Amino acid sequence: MSNDIFEVWQPISTSYEPPLNLIQITHYPNVEMIIDTNDNHQFKLSYSFHEVLAIRVTPEASRVDLSIPTQNAIQKYLGGSEKGPLTNFLFFKSNKSGFIDWYDTLPTLGSTDIHLEHHIYLMDQIIEIISENEPTVVQIK
Repeated sequence: MSNDIFEVWQPISTSYEPPLNLIQITHYPNVEMIIDTNDNHQFKLSYSFHEVLAIRVTPEASRVDLSIPTQNAIQKYLGGSEKGPLTNFLFFKSNKSGFIDWYDTLPTLGSTDIHLEHHIYLMDQIIEIISENEPTVVQIK
């Protein structure tokens, strides 16, 4: 049973049309993702290398465990009613998740002294990042 508590998050303030596709992800010297939208826009999301503590990339179909926490976050965001297509909600974040719990079990690591966020990107692949800060977002196309 998942104890994840997510909230809807909108790191991209510019209007875009889903779905989103991951074009590129790099992890050094900074963690950067280039995301392509259905209406031919591209965005670069950048995290400082030292702020990212863990990254997980999984196929979309394998993560059915995310359906309940994402649906709960969408319902909360919409005030309990469905006012639009649920596919428009592609970004989530959390301070309480199984991924952070896992990170806290690692020897000599853990989040007890720092504020961590679990960022979830729902695209053709699911990207999850544990970071101390939100990414910088730049529209590149």
